[in-house]
Amino acid sequence: MTDDGRLEIDEHGRVVDAAGGPVAGTVLDLADPEAAEELRPNPVQRWVDTRAAPFVARHRAGVRVTSVVAVVALAATAWWTSRPPYVPPTFDLALANAVLEGNSIGGPEISPDGQLSVAFVARGRTPGETVSITGLRGPALRDVAATGAPVTSEVEERVGITARVDCTDPSLLTAGASSYALEAAGSQVGGDPEAGTVPLATEGTRPVTSLDKAITDWCLASLAPAAVTIGSVRATAVPGTPLADLSVEVANTSPQTLTLRTARHPGAGVEVDLSPAVVVRPGEFGLLATRVLVHDCTEQPALTPLGALPNASGPDGAGGLTLEVGLGGRARVASYPVAGAESLARTLATACTGATGVTAGIDDVGPPTFGAGGSWEMPALVSARSDGIGITFGREHFTGGESGVDSVLTSESSTVGGPGPATGDRWAFGPARIDGGAGRMLVPVRGGSCAGVQTASPQWMAVRVLMPDRSVHPYEVPVDDLALLQSVARACGLDLDVVAAEARGWRAS
Repeated sequence: MTDDGRLEIDEHGRVVDAAGGPVAGTVLDLADPEAAEELRPNPVQRWVDTRAAPFVARHRAGVRVTSVVAVVALAATAWWTSRPPYVPPTFDLALANAVLEGNSIGGPEISPDGQLSVAFVARGRTPGETVSITGLRGPALRDVAATGAPVTSEVEERVGITARVDCTDPSLLTAGASSYALEAAGSQVGGDPEAGTVPLATEGTRPVTSLDKAITDWCLASLAPAAVTIGSVRATAVPGTPLADLSVEVANTSPQTLTLRTARHPGAGVEVDLSPAVVVRPGEFGLLATRVLVHDCTEQPALTPLGALPNASGPDGAGGLTLEVGLGGRARVASYPVAGAESLARTLATACTGATGVTAGIDDVGPPTFGAGGSWEMPALVSARSDGIGITFGREHFTGGESGVDSVLTSESSTVGGPGPATGDRWAFGPARIDGGAGRMLVPVRGGSCAGVQTASPQWMAVRVLMPDRSVHPYEVPVDDLALLQSVARACGLDLDVVAAEARGWRAS
């Protein structure tokens, strides 16, 4: 209250006492002079009034400087964090593969102990620029060393790189051609050298050298023999068919995440289908789901022995499975033993329950026709007898995509793995069909080339019998008639060595 009896109010509407501070006691209601209300300021307000406000009033200049410094620091921090990252320069060199000592073509080479060697012929494209190759960067590379003179635009120079391949590097999973680049230091005349890179692959162009493929393939070949362990294998026969569903437990014992699937591989007793791929991390398990096709009900079905499978690891006599082992974008087939193959064979044999057999033989052959690559085909008159209601000639095989997705069975000709000419000296019979349990039918016979006839072994004709209960039983019927071999030899214009043919198992009729 002022000396003349008037109330003074501050900017917050509070009554100010004679000392200039807010009244801490009662507040008058100007509408009712008799009314009064007790005012109790909160702790924060008391701190502002008693400490903060007096401090700011005493140190106005310091507060202003501190505020300016804080604003400048915040602005500098925002600029630093938002500035674009530093991008090392890319030096423009013309690169080509150089031939390593002892090789006939250029490209990378990896020794059995994992030492990578690669060489380039380099020339600069920027006049006045000198580039020194200092190394090589990329997945799975360790202990890199570079040799060679500085590269200019005036003359080509040879640059050599050596490195140790580390197959445990997890970045190998995503390695591509552009993942590898030469490390370099370049400078203009009179300037300071600056560290940068020389790309080995650019978008839309063919890479100078495919280091990603070479390194990943080498690691796959190195890891594959011990990379996988096949655990339990369970088979469930599909009633009325020569098929069985197969469940394969696999363990990844390698240091890399692998993609695993069963490979489509025809064997003498059974054929395994291509399964969907499963990603298995190191030390973990996966389950592969595929199918098995039984070829011959005259013998107990069994997995193919390891010795007859590609890239096998294990005892030759054991039954095994061939897997596609994938690392990143590359894959390799490898074969592994299966424990309990005998029990598995007994389960597969249930596909042949009720089989009564078939007899079949070739009575005559017709004139041949010849195709590309020396392949030949001729009709054969085949007699067959069974207890069924239909007979089909031609070896069935899986084709199409993955098992359970779009894989199908067919006996039609195909270029790979079908009843058409197979590897080695195998011939193919069919497809053809007899409606009934017995009869005669012209069945096409095909061979890969006339050159293989001289050393051909006795053949096997695939025959399937449809039984009255609509079940299907497959058989492999031996074809060893020497007259058939002589007919094929004459058609090919060959002088057949009969004695040698009989020694291979052909039988004179």
